[in-house]
Amino acid sequence: MKAFINPKKEPLTIERLKKFKGLECLSDAEAEEVLLGIKTLSTLLIEFLKENRESNTNEIKQAA
Repeated sequence: MKAFINPKKEPLTIERLKKFKGLECLSDAEAEEVLLGIKTLSTLLIEFLKENRESNTNEIKQAA
């Protein structure tokens, strides 16, 4: 894992996305679609992890 890709935790923009190797030739519209996909996936993962954590907490409380 590259821990130093974004040490300042700056938002990913079209311009920054297009600096990654292999993504330089994306149009702005394509890059915007990629960013939307990344944001959507991130939101889904966060919601899944929150639900999973809540479920595990409830199971631990019931076991006690």
